[in-house]
Amino acid sequence: MKRILFALQVTVLSSTFWAAQASARPAFDEYAEGLVKQRDYLGLRIFLKSYANYPKKSVQSWRYTRGLVDAVPQAGFDLLYAWKFVAPELGPSTQEINRKWETANRLMLEKKFRESVEILTELTENVKVRMLKLPRTSPVRSSLTVLYPYLLHSLGRALYGSGNYADAKKVYAWIPAGYVFFRQVLFERMWNFYQLGDAAGTLASIASQKSAFYGPYLHPEAYLLQIYIYKRLCRDQELEFALRELRTFKSELDRGSFTLERWARWDTEHYVLFRLINPENLEFTNGIPRATRVAELKGIQQKLQRQYDQQLRTLRAGIDKVLAFSSMAALSNTNDQLNPIEKVKSRAEIIRSGYEVWPFDLGEEWSDEIGTQKFLGSSQCTSR
Repeated sequence: MKRILFALQVTVLSSTFWAAQASARPAFDEYAEGLVKQRDYLGLRIFLKSYANYPKKSVQSWRYTRGLVDAVPQAGFDLLYAWKFVAPELGPSTQEINRKWETANRLMLEKKFRESVEILTELTENVKVRMLKLPRTSPVRSSLTVLYPYLLHSLGRALYGSGNYADAKKVYAWIPAGYVFFRQVLFERMWNFYQLGDAAGTLASIASQKSAFYGPYLHPEAYLLQIYIYKRLCRDQELEFALRELRTFKSELDRGSFTLERWARWDTEHYVLFRLINPENLEFTNGIPRATRVAELKGIQQKLQRQYDQQLRTLRAGIDKVLAFSSMAALSNTNDQLNPIEKVKSRAEIIRSGYEVWPFDLGEEWSDEIGTQKFLGSSQCTSR
């Protein structure tokens, strides 16, 4: 059956849209699918956001749209979070998953990490068992497959917070590279390796954060660890390279050449939104007024600009602190004093030393190689 919504060129926000039920599947789903086929991602974003003003969907239609959003991140990952608020009653099992997850996250905020670990361990195990028992074509299995990495990420954080770094290391390793917050996972794995005294793992996690997908620069906290470990390993050439890179980064910030686009590439969520502000997205019609498209594009750009400006201030302050620390560390000649590194200083010790530590909270294409880097070097300190 023809998709009459496109033939009629209905306006998305018009009530006539909801009366156009000319096929077995809901007109909503057909319209959304048509936007995807035309790669009108800005239109899809506007359309899905507008749904909040209308009655809730059926379970089947909600799951279809959730799968659509999962498969088309070009419309914005923030739609994933928003979509659950227009969900119909999805059954007691799904409600129980959401309830336990929210409880576990609340316990983490209250620093009750062990209690959170208990809930999340049971939850991830149950979700995995249920997911594997369902047919591959099941929409419920698809939904659980999307949810699973998020649960693993929460569990990894809870284990880290509880001080169980060995188990946190295992859980972080289970999170696939296609997970939307994978760069954040690499950042947290970096700290977890550091707490384990694993210098090679720490440096490998830092290297994984620098790729063609994310850009050449790191957050200041990663430079802090990198410089500290290279100094402890007496690897002066790598230390000087890291310092030069950090100074180059600072210079680009001061000159204004670290653009909005380059910053946006650091975070998959931001980069997806950045790509939506392309003026070419205004050339589509599909029943969505141009004025509506312009307003959405402008809103996205303003949101990103605010976050970018705030991040630049944080980066400048952070780099200054790291350079001050590294200058003191690099001036001391410890080549003849340090034994090969066995265990690096703990994060708590750095905090007690008076240095600032940045919190790690929720901050396109992916490569299978990201996250698999290895550091094969060793200490170059002269033996006593």
